[in-house]
Amino acid sequence: MSEAVHKKLAEHGLTHFEYNTTTDNRTSPFITIEKIGHGGFAAVESVEVKGAVYARKVMILPRHKEKHLKEMISNEVSVMKALDDHHHTVKVFCTYQEKRQFSIVLEPLATADLETYLYQPNADPLHLSPTIERWMRCLANTLAYLHRQGIRHKDVKTKNILVKGDQVYFSDFGSSRAFTHDSATSTEGPAFGNTRMYSAPEVIAEQRRNELSDVFSLGCVFSEMVTVL
Repeated sequence: MSEAVHKKLAEHGLTHFEYNTTTDNRTSPFITIEKIGHGGFAAVESVEVKGAVYARKVMILPRHKEKHLKEMISNEVSVMKALDDHHHTVKVFCTYQEKRQFSIVLEPLATADLETYLYQPNADPLHLSPTIERWMRCLANTLAYLHRQGIRHKDVKTKNILVKGDQVYFSDFGSSRAFTHDSATSTEGPAFGNTRMYSAPEVIAEQRRNELSDVFSLGCVFSEMVTVL
């Protein structure tokens, strides 16, 4: 990998580089530490470059779905870039394509998702209570920020909220949608990319919905959070 690429990586800017390991005789600068999870067309790994660690979301691009998946990836990256100024959303370190795999390198590398954190064995409710209360305020304020920026998350759930130290972060913006504050940008019909357990009634009924469906989903998350106290 060229020094120019290393420089871009070191600058922590939103960058994208594309190469073919066969024809270009290059390898990714990232060293895989361990696999964290997987599902559908994507896998998540922890990676290291120049002593810093990140999360890497790797998506397989089958030829028959490549165009559609690239559009989804582009949307996800654009949303995260638009939210880059907020403390409680994951950040894009860089993106790159290697053969038929597209990678988004993200920070921070979380210690757990909120679902795992809430159901950890032998958790002390007295210890968790002030943290949970603070996180609820953070998440409510962050969702309000998303909506002020004209972004609907569309898949708010405990699995899509990451925990790093004493902070929480919204993640997985693959289903997100931009909107304006009028009825013309509400949607209806079958919903894709959402999780039924956290879905608002209008989403399940395939009726007209808007950013308020996110608020319902976050309320479901809050209900789950308070049950551990």
